[in-house]
Amino acid sequence: MRVALVIERMDVTRGGRETSTAQVAGALHNRGCDVTILCQTAAWSGNGVKVEALGLRGRGRRAQMRNFVADVRAQIASGRFDIIHTMLPIPGANVYQPRGGTIPAQLDASQRRRSGLSRLTSRLANEFN
Repeated sequence: MRVALVIERMDVTRGGRETSTAQVAGALHNRGCDVTILCQTAAWSGNGVKVEALGLRGRGRRAQMRNFVADVRAQIASGRFDIIHTMLPIPGANVYQPRGGTIPAQLDASQRRRSGLSRLTSRLANEFN
């Protein structure tokens, strides 16, 4: 079985999502699957697991994500894979497994990325949400 695992960045030093993707890829490979990880950028290689870095195209994160999704959809349409398992929502995938942690943790992380007035405004808005 040809399986594609899709994740934005494949670098296990980044955290849990990448580490669990590497573990899933290894386990599938050990069970005889032909596994390919499709990602924008990669800093990981696994024994017997192919990693295809599709690249960062576009100016800004939004454009890069839009282009990445288009590239993955083209891979889906090509018929190269029997199963497409994604860690982000992509139309046409067989399995979508969100890997973002808990909602409170996501809110905390969002606050940490903001600064000054933006952080205060966001915090106040979340109180009414």
